[in-house]
Amino acid sequence: METVNPVIDGETYAIVNFETAAFETVDEYLAYRKVAQTCSKNGCLRTMADWEKFFLKLDNADAKFDNEHRSSRGLRISEMEWSKIMTLILGYRLGYWDIPYLSDNHKLEDKLKYINSLNKSKKKFGKNNWKDCRKENRARQMLDRKYIKDLLEACAAIVFEEKVS
Repeated sequence: METVNPVIDGETYAIVNFETAAFETVDEYLAYRKVAQTCSKNGCLRTMADWEKFFLKLDNADAKFDNEHRSSRGLRISEMEWSKIMTLILGYRLGYWDIPYLSDNHKLEDKLKYINSLNKSKKKFGKNNWKDCRKENRARQMLDRKYIKDLLEACAAIVFEEKVS
């Protein structure tokens, strides 16, 4: 994928460009269309951010919901950076990886400051988020680990391979 900037009638537009292939079935097309409609107001994906959000939702659409709680919209991601920080702390609290600073005997207030220093979201990670991240049922809200690789590296996390699928 790359962003191209065509000029039409003197106006420059940022549009993502990449090779495509035909859908194999009508159902595949409809599933992709449904995900696209959750990524932008009109379902038209033009920017790199639109497409990144699309592929993130597509990658996580089925794996994170069991049949009883399956969502036709897939994983609900309203803000990518918030989903990343929540995944990081969920994984830590549920034992998928260790984050040395959080494992040390720091006060909760200091841990929250540390988490927010990694947090690029507009939202602030707080005490209630910390409590929610220890709940097992939240694991289905986690992004695939590849989306938080940079955060895991930034906090020198130790990933326990046998726990992570």
